[in-house]
Amino acid sequence: MINEDRRLIGQQAWEEARDILHYRGWKLQQVDWLGQRNGEWIKFEVKAQEPFEPPPFEGHGLPRWQIESSQKLLEDKQIRTILMIKDLKNKIWVSQFLDVLEKGDYHDTYGLSPRRVYPISNFEEV
Repeated sequence: MINEDRRLIGQQAWEEARDILHYRGWKLQQVDWLGQRNGEWIKFEVKAQEPFEPPPFEGHGLPRWQIESSQKLLEDKQIRTILMIKDLKNKIWVSQFLDVLEKGDYHDTYGLSPRRVYPISNFEEV
């Protein structure tokens, strides 16, 4: 029970710190992972999701605000983002650099949580 209490206290502190920073004007994004290999830093966005169904195509994507934030990180700091997806329908892992996906076809959704979806054919199987 002590470990569970510590975990809860840690989560509450994390949320309070986020709120403090947000109030002070910081634009925050929670990164799944930030990794380095061969001197290059890469941001990873990892998702497990059912594919978006046609029309216009079967695909995967992210909320548009996350894409915009990742593009700004690339522009400002030259840190690329890899979108890595566990495709729950096809039971495969796929991934691709977000800047590569942005150069190809995509479909924007609208509503409460606008998303950008990329064709599954634009990803590489892991």
